[in-house]
Amino acid sequence: MVPAAAVLLIALAALALAPRMDSGVVGRAQAAAYIDMTGIDTPAGVGAVDGRTEALIGAIMADLTRFWSEELPPITRTPFTPLRGSIVAVDSSAVSGSAPCVAAPADIVGNAYYCPSDDGIVYDATTLIPVLLHRSGIGGLITTFAHEYGHAVQERIAAAEPGRSTEPTPTALVTEARADCDAGAFLAWASAGHAPRLHVDSGILISAIGPLVDFSDPATVQPDDPTAHGLAVDRLTWFLTGFRGGAGACVHLGEPLQTTLGRTGGQPNASPRYATPSLLLAAAERSIEAFDGHRSDTSPSSAQMNVTAPHGQFAQATALALATAAAAGDDAAGAACFAGSWVRALVGHASPGELGGWPGDADEGLAAVLLQPGADFADVTGYIDGFRSGTC
Repeated sequence: MVPAAAVLLIALAALALAPRMDSGVVGRAQAAAYIDMTGIDTPAGVGAVDGRTEALIGAIMADLTRFWSEELPPITRTPFTPLRGSIVAVDSSAVSGSAPCVAAPADIVGNAYYCPSDDGIVYDATTLIPVLLHRSGIGGLITTFAHEYGHAVQERIAAAEPGRSTEPTPTALVTEARADCDAGAFLAWASAGHAPRLHVDSGILISAIGPLVDFSDPATVQPDDPTAHGLAVDRLTWFLTGFRGGAGACVHLGEPLQTTLGRTGGQPNASPRYATPSLLLAAAERSIEAFDGHRSDTSPSSAQMNVTAPHGQFAQATALALATAAAAGDDAAGAACFAGSWVRALVGHASPGELGGWPGDADEGLAAVLLQPGADFADVTGYIDGFRSGTC
């Protein structure tokens, strides 16, 4: 246990929000975050490395404890109980060692999770943390640990609610949805300036949602899979539920749970839907005109067609929807909302092989929004709102 320096200034520069939906990285500079680590020790560990980063995680955990000590008692009507177990950093490359819920270091490669038997959190310090910091910065690190802490919160709510023990055990997907929701509630509190140690603002939110996108499910996963976490559009929906509604909105989330995962059956074909980009754009123009009642007189730039191509033809079609709305005078968030509304009209209704007929199309549309130059949190929320409500 090594005391950390009092204050750490972390510049979130050139840290990417890189959707896992195939490839492509969007780099953008982020505002500086001041992390007060006064009195924070590094977590216990099994060959753990990089004490400063581990102390940063300790500061995140301290603010999470502060947040839930305020938010949870009104929900459970019982005093708040901090985590009894340790926050354990594991060197996943170590040849031996163990930790709560981890029989061997290799068992936790690329992962972090709440361990119910220990009432603590275990994480891979060697692989996961560097990847999170590289791809999503401090915001991604905060969301990851806020999500895991959310599982601990669910355990406390279940223990405190009368009659809860007689209800069916929530599915794996419901527990993940609630943890995403809890993370959103915490990020709203922290980005509003209430966190004593994490001095961040709303500029961090676009990087904070990175892990929700990076660790979303492939479209072929079924909602009843015990490892399911949801599509990216699902995870962001649940995050926004907590971000906007606070911790109380997360308690009964999923009764029932509405998901996009599993809503559209089948799998994408090995070949593209359209043989050429011009045929694709022609089909997208017809679709947008049928949705909006106006013919598009614009096209996405060649740069946007190229950057969205690795994500799929539906991402390229969404680039046209974004360009159409922008040409009509919408700002970036409004254009994203228009695109989300158009995607909503297709997904679950189109035939296989048509635009909107493949299981991952909603996430491809999200990828197009994230790949817009200067995309920010408002653009992402615009897309999700349009996709969920159909109105802007």
